[in-house]
Amino acid sequence: MSNSALLARRFATIGRHSPLFYEEPIHLVQGSGVWLTDVTGRRYLDAYNNVPHVGHAHPRVVEALRAQASTLNIHTRYLNERVVEYAEELLAR
Repeated sequence: MSNSALLARRFATIGRHSPLFYEEPIHLVQGSGVWLTDVTGRRYLDAYNNVPHVGHAHPRVVEALRAQASTLNIHTRYLNERVVEYAEELLAR
């Protein structure tokens, strides 16, 4: 699918007010460690997203996401002990 067709679909579903980086948006399809790969196979060094912390597709993060998603996937508007424990751990640092 071309970038222009994907962009048109994005505007039709998400709207034009959700920002994108760059005048010509980059169509990313994969991330691994510090690298992002676009739809053409070109690689980009990512020093912006979560890379300073753990990188893309870090095995421990992927496993934690899998385990949590298989149990419960909610946001913070519901009372949940794991959310509070996470906040407490962050504040303790």
